Amino acid sequence: MKRASIGVLLSLALILITANSIWGSKDEPKAGNPFEGKILTVYFKGAQFGAGATLKNAAIEDIAGAKVLVGLVVGDDEEDEAEGVKIYVPWDHVASLYSLTPEQAANAKSKSN
Repeated sequence: MKRASIGVLLSLALILITANSIWGSKDEPKAGNPFEGKILTVYFKGAQFGAGATLKNAAIEDIAGAKVLVGLVVGDDEEDEAEGVKIYVPWDHVASLYSLTPEQAANAKSKSN
């Protein structure tokens, strides 16, 4: 009888552990998009010095098992044909990035003019 009770208890423990790993705890905070509402300046590895892009609505997505930074290009001026183009950058090709609020991006742009 003791062996059966121990077996049942171990089975229940295994079920609870498995269920928690599948559905997780409701108290755990969900990881959001760290780039939501931000303007990103991204520099690429292996490219000419300064080669990169400025993105809005950026997020990291999983595409075919690889992490990819996806976002819309912010043009240098109103006539920039790349404005609004969606680009995909493999995460391992990102050398560095700056994350700015829209206000910080506007201030930086006005100082560079």
